[in-house]
Amino acid sequence: MTKIKNTKKGMAKKTLSMSLVVAMLATSNVPVWAAEFSDGTDAVATEAPATFSDDAPVVEDNTEDTSAASVVNSGDVTTNLKVDKKSVVWATNTSGKEATVSGAITATNDAALGSLAYRWVDENNVVPTGLQGDLTVTSGVITDIKLAPVQALAGKTLTLYIYTKDGNTDAQFDINTGISVTVEKQDLKSITLDSALTPVYNGFTQSVDLSNINKITVNGGENTSISTTTVSGTTTSNVGKYFNLTSTSGLNAGDELTVTASADAIPDSPYKGSVSCPVKIAAKSFETGDIVADVAAGLEYQYTGKAITIPNDKITLKESKKETEDDNKLGGADLSAAIKDATIAEANATPGNKEVTVNANTEKLKNFKQKTKKVNNTEVPDTPEFNGTFTTTEKVTIKKRDLSTKGTKIEMKYSNVPAKTTVDKLADFLKFTGAEGTELNLKHTGTTATDDYTIQVTKTEGSNGSAGSAVDTLTEAGTYNVVISGNDTKTGGPTCTGSQTLQVTVSGDNVIQSATYTNTSYKPYYTGSEVKPTKADLGNLQLTYIDKDGNPITPSIAIQPSEYEIVGYNNNINATVYTKADNGVKYYPVGDDRNNNIKSQASVTIKLTGSTAKGSTVTVPFKILPLEVKAEYIKVPATISYNKGYTNAEEYKVPVTVVAKDKDGKNPITLDAKDFTVKYNYTNANDTNEIGKKIKSTVTITNTNYILGSDEATKMDVTDTNSLLVTKIAAKALTDSMVVANPNTYTYTGGKITPKYYVIDGTTVLYKKGAVANNVDPEYEEVSITDAVEVGTGKIKVRGLKGTDNKSGYSGEATGTFTITPANTSDVKVEFTEKNECKYTGEQVRPRKFKVTLNGNDVTDQFVPVSYGENISGKGTVVLKPVDGNKNFTGANITAEFNIVKEEVKANLKAYDEKGFEASDWYAKADASNVTDNKGTVSINATKAFEFDGTAHTFAKVLLSNIEKVTDDGVKTTAKASDFEIKYVDNVAGKPVDGLHNVGYVYAVAKDGTGFSGAITLVTADGTIIKNVVAYKAFSIESVKFVAKNVTVKNGTYAAGLPVKPEVTVQIGGTTLVEGKDYKLTLIKKPASSYGKDYLISTKTDVTPTDVTTNKPYGVYIKGINGYEGSSVISMAYNESGAEKLVWGIDKKDIKDCTVTVKDGVATVLNGYLPVDAKEYTAKNNGDGTYTVTANSTSKNYTGSKTVKADGKAEDEKPDAPMISSVKVVGNKATVILSGDSEGAAGYDYVISTDRDCIKNKDYDAVNKNQVQTNTTFKYVGQGQYYAYCHAWKRDENGKKVFSDWSNAYPFVVSAITPDAPVITNVKVSGSTIKVTYKAAANATGYDVVLGTGSKKENGETRPYQYGNHKKLNLKEGTVTATFKNVPKGTWVVGMHAFNRTSEDGKKVFSPWSNLKKATVK
Repeated sequence: MTKIKNTKKGMAKKTLSMSLVVAMLATSNVPVWAAEFSDGTDAVATEAPATFSDDAPVVEDNTEDTSAASVVNSGDVTTNLKVDKKSVVWATNTSGKEATVSGAITATNDAALGSLAYRWVDENNVVPTGLQGDLTVTSGVITDIKLAPVQALAGKTLTLYIYTKDGNTDAQFDINTGISVTVEKQDLKSITLDSALTPVYNGFTQSVDLSNINKITVNGGENTSISTTTVSGTTTSNVGKYFNLTSTSGLNAGDELTVTASADAIPDSPYKGSVSCPVKIAAKSFETGDIVADVAAGLEYQYTGKAITIPNDKITLKESKKETEDDNKLGGADLSAAIKDATIAEANATPGNKEVTVNANTEKLKNFKQKTKKVNNTEVPDTPEFNGTFTTTEKVTIKKRDLSTKGTKIEMKYSNVPAKTTVDKLADFLKFTGAEGTELNLKHTGTTATDDYTIQVTKTEGSNGSAGSAVDTLTEAGTYNVVISGNDTKTGGPTCTGSQTLQVTVSGDNVIQSATYTNTSYKPYYTGSEVKPTKADLGNLQLTYIDKDGNPITPSIAIQPSEYEIVGYNNNINATVYTKADNGVKYYPVGDDRNNNIKSQASVTIKLTGSTAKGSTVTVPFKILPLEVKAEYIKVPATISYNKGYTNAEEYKVPVTVVAKDKDGKNPITLDAKDFTVKYNYTNANDTNEIGKKIKSTVTITNTNYILGSDEATKMDVTDTNSLLVTKIAAKALTDSMVVANPNTYTYTGGKITPKYYVIDGTTVLYKKGAVANNVDPEYEEVSITDAVEVGTGKIKVRGLKGTDNKSGYSGEATGTFTITPANTSDVKVEFTEKNECKYTGEQVRPRKFKVTLNGNDVTDQFVPVSYGENISGKGTVVLKPVDGNKNFTGANITAEFNIVKEEVKANLKAYDEKGFEASDWYAKADASNVTDNKGTVSINATKAFEFDGTAHTFAKVLLSNIEKVTDDGVKTTAKASDFEIKYVDNVAGKPVDGLHNVGYVYAVAKDGTGFSGAITLVTADGTIIKNVVAYKAFSIESVKFVAKNVTVKNGTYAAGLPVKPEVTVQIGGTTLVEGKDYKLTLIKKPASSYGKDYLISTKTDVTPTDVTTNKPYGVYIKGINGYEGSSVISMAYNESGAEKLVWGIDKKDIKDCTVTVKDGVATVLNGYLPVDAKEYTAKNNGDGTYTVTANSTSKNYTGSKTVKADGKAEDEKPDAPMISSVKVVGNKATVILSGDSEGAAGYDYVISTDRDCIKNKDYDAVNKNQVQTNTTFKYVGQGQYYAYCHAWKRDENGKKVFSDWSNAYPFVVSAITPDAPVITNVKVSGSTIKVTYKAAANATGYDVVLGTGSKKENGETRPYQYGNHKKLNLKEGTVTATFKNVPKGTWVVGMHAFNRTSEDGKKVFSPWSNLKKATVK
């Protein structure tokens, strides 16, 4: 209030006038709270009990913006001022840029104002340096006040105040003139970088070097550099003071980096905004050593006679790798993707250690460029040349070509050589192939100096020349030996070594005794399928003849692959079987080449097609090696659950998985249980059956297909030297099914849900760590609760704990689940958080800032505004919806309401007692000087306090008066008392305040839609924030204490292993207190004897009891809260009457209090939601449709009995007959559907037939038995009319089926024609290609053929499965082959079915699956 010395007399008169009015009213019959005050303001009253609500309206300050011009009436002083600029950008030279305030200040009746001053105040209520001074007023006109926008004021909004100076005896006031000026920050204008800062590729992620500010120019709003400041010759950087510099990072040449100068993150910066400039990483000029090529160490190749190409995967191309800070190497990036090829040129590919030339695509080496130099001011290429050619540092060894059969395959290009062919010309008939598969280009021209090899030919028989004599020309028919040898005399050194002999033969009249193959490297392993060697596998054959006397003829005859065909195989699945060696003969391990003690082996049937014995058939034996089993190929579980009923290790029957592989560890096969035996022993002979002990599994292979390397012919003991086959006995493993959430479903809350759950083994609820007494072993602990916020499936992870006796407890981890379902949008609350957005503007108000909460949790991010109401005045609306894709909410869009605030007001609120006196003594105070403040603070108790009694405390009357604007703008408020309502909060128990009584509030808020708001905020006991309060009073509520005699405790009842609480009652004066609201209950171990309360509380032992007791071993500790703070009761407290009675135990559960059901003769008992073990009770059939379930006398947990009516059928009563409601036909599939479950049924048998009397005639077309569903599908149903039947069944006490009557007959028609099943006649494998040949099927228009990884039986037929993309679909009618190319290695199951499109919808109608065949791709 403005205080003018010359007007004190007038003020006194006004006060007197108001006092007289009040006095007059006090002696009249008009209630004071209903009177109209002399200033015209209405008073509003409430009569007890006043209604109250926690939902305060959200309103904001709607004071007009008067920063350009302002008239302020403050008591007897009026200011009428204007400013020429609302805002101004700061400047270095402020001349002419000031904001100037002019106008007048006057007092009522032109009273003297005395000496005045002015000050500018910023947002922090701080007067910046120099912004104050004396104010000169001449005839009411002030001298202009200028505000110079200097840099120090940048970003500040300054408000002008005029006030009386100290010592002023004429007046006392401090007026906010309403004049505000904002000094704006300058915008950053630009940023440029010196080219020297351009980064060059270095092999590492890098950004622009921002350390040298002298090479960075940042310009401010006056377009001058602000990068640095120089004072007294010292230059300092303005980074961090005016702006921050940042650079994005990049790795490769061409990556664009962005350098940004930003001022917004620096609050005190006189600049705002940000500016950026781009810069790209430049390519590095290539230097020798930047890129390193290498080849895998130890590579060896034999001479080929041509250039040798090294596989790219054997070559590496990398950047140099930095090893020390000082070297100039790069990041070591792998550049191998740029490799085009790697070769050793033909001229250099001779025996020796050779470098490899690597050619790379320079377009893929974009981080490098050709180095240049200046010559006559022109950039020209410099050395080294960057052409993508690199030489490896590691070398490859080229060895002489081994011309023996180990290194080279030498064949005749043709089966015969023309007569009179010279030896040198014979080279034209030879074909050389390396053992590695490379075609060779070896030279022989008859010139010793340049030939890679020599040829020597000898005659083996005949009249023209002696047998064995060398010849120069092959002149006549017969057999010749051709010897190919390395040329040791080649100039420059030999390129080949070794030799090989070929034969050209003509057979006579002798008889073939035996045939063998010469490719000794062919050693196939057992695969489980047929092994079929090819001619390439066998190589040349060696025929041994006998003469007419039975004598072997030497030498044997060589037959080339072109001279025979393979026509069959024998005994070619199982591995070769060996026998024990004869006494005195050394026995070699199974599979050893030297072991010829063969009992049986595979063979190939060969038909000779060349000139030698043409048309003859011979049998060539070959070995199939068994696979090998090693300990590391065998898997046993790391742990196995402890079983207290076992004694010996053998009883655990530890599961063993045995895998066999070939010698190279490839082609694994998992053995069947019949292929091996297992013995079990504890690892230590003295061990007994305890948790932590170990069991060793000893495996003996008994199938000869898996005994490679065995010293015995028929079995093999697997050696386990590294103790791999050891299993530890562990506590019983928890399983996911043991972790049960109850309830299992929760509604989304916006916060993390903590589900209630238990871990149960059968019917035993396990002990949780932290929830059992110290002398009880916990059996599990909680690991985590995850995915517990969003809608979906939450997870509860627990971990088993071992018992201290090593014979109990649990192990492992298990995860239970619970479901979080969407919340309804109607359950959220919406608050509009920006007051200024809700102010009246005369136009549509569209607030953007809001807060959406669900159960107090912020879910704002999940909602967006959709539309706005008219929102001109009164109550506004905003329609919100969940964001697209949101899964946490369901329901309709939300229409949120808010008050459009046109005035922010304040008022006086007074409470009265029943006699009409103001209840001043009942007010709790904010501080010694103020009864209230703007936030409901209380620091002093009321003189008089309400006593807590569990009811709501109210005053007889509450009045609101003297309503005025919070900011006096000279215009009187339009608010009336009727625009507001009086409410109470925390008026039962009160809000706790440290060191004081609890506090309640009575307050006033504007009614919705009135357009008014207050400036006070209250916070309630539960954390609710009440905004926009116009006025309030706080009052004190004194807590009440309870004692032991107010408490009664009764025994708890067994809860199936869940924690048990006693029945606790706390009563005061007829009021029963509520746990959690009025007090907290803690269960404790009963104190051993009576002690003082404080001692017992400090030494109490908390418990979580679960088991039935025979006495009362537990007590309670009860602590008052809210209105009962300060109360505490504990069992056995000394000198506290009744405390000795507050003890309890756990009683057996009475069966009559359980849920008991009997269905189909089976009784089920639930204790709460947990099943009761059937060992705890006995069910008796009373013969009248009821059963009596009685707790067994031996049960320690249950007592009593309960008789219930049985549901379903008795054991010997047949189920109800089912009813077929429909048959759905799709193509050639018919699905029979029942109307529902038949009472008493455990399963169903379905039949279909074209014979309506099929039940009597037992004439069924198809039967689906032992179905548990109320529907079943018949496949491949032929065209025609059918009848479907079904009967239900259950099993009697002997396990025999008891059938219901047959159902109704349900007719249906199948119009589609089912094709016949196709027949696969042949499957041929060639390399990675599989060709399938099949017979066409009747009624088929197409075929689908698949390759599966296996087969399975499904609905009575065997079919392939897991065929992925290996399928040929829609093969046309008339096609009888399907070819699969590029099939991966392995054994495939080939199957197919035919189809047509005779269904009504035109979709495929399938035949049954064909026969299946296997195909193996090696």
